[in-house]
Amino acid sequence: TDANEVDKEIEKKKVEANKTTPKKKKKKASPKKKKYAKIEFETLEHDFGTITEGDTIYHKFEFINAGKIPLDITSAKGTCGCARPSFPFIAVDPGDSGFIGVQYISINKEGNEAPEITVTSNGSAQPITLVLKGYVEPKKESSDKEEGRSVRIDSTLMDTLSNKGN
Repeated sequence: TDANEVDKEIEKKKVEANKTTPKKKKKKASPKKKKYAKIEFETLEHDFGTITEGDTIYHKFEFINAGKIPLDITSAKGTCGCARPSFPFIAVDPGDSGFIGVQYISINKEGNEAPEITVTSNGSAQPITLVLKGYVEPKKESSDKEEGRSVRIDSTLMDTLSNKGN
């Protein structure tokens, strides 16, 4: 039939056209550079040296956001109650700096100490661990005179307190 002949002729021309027409190469989608935050600390460890039991140490672990988007710190947790961290609750813009503040309280501590602070943010794939380290000396025994201290109250003040303002 003529209709079949025409269909075959059209199909043949399509095949020939495909062979002679250069195909456009599909451009591979170039991977877009992902924008991210990146937290970079000046140091991950601080040696506070030797202190006496009962002393309190304050230290700032300074960092910079070396990424392209704001840095959000979601948590900073100490390994014990003796290390109390603080961190920025607002985002740190790219190129800006900040710090994780740590208060170390050495009450009832003695010997080598190394409390850790675990920092979680959108600036690193894994949490970052900061370390305070040092030696805590025991408190020296106080003399009997120091233990038996008393407080003197001025007699005028005592009268005022006993009268309760009457």
